Amino acid sequence: MSMIPTTGPGIGLEPQTETAILVAYAALSKGDLVAISTVVTAGRFATTIAVNDALVLTTDNGVGIFAVALEDIASGAEGRFALSGIVGVLIQGTPALGTAMTAQGGADKDAITAVVNDKILGYMLEVVASDGDVGSMMFDGYNGFGIKGA
Repeated sequence: MSMIPTTGPGIGLEPQTETAILVAYAALSKGDLVAISTVVTAGRFATTIAVNDALVLTTDNGVGIFAVALEDIASGAEGRFALSGIVGVLIQGTPALGTAMTAQGGADKDAITAVVNDKILGYMLEVVASDGDVGSMMFDGYNGFGIKGA
């Protein structure tokens, strides 16, 4: 994640949003959280995949790379994804400000509250009104922010 100096009034981190054009593995909506396939196509990682537990659990050597859809994208189509930065992400539940978040495996495509041994992909920057809303999160799909401890 790249950081830029604070340019506005006040203090705080201002992570620079890094984006890429990738191919959607399924129909995606803005805010959906997906993984990136490590199958190399023309010298690049270019396709998204569904999140599974092995990508996020450190007990399974979770080494996933993650991205958030920045627009609605049809299955098999190219679209813009955020790999890091301040991003609007589909959120499960109504986590408090600063809650450590990870990706949920399966078809849900949302961020959930991290539990022990999860790779932390971001921290909540706002409280969502209800389950399934898109909320602002400081997100790092490359390395994450460490592992959730006990």
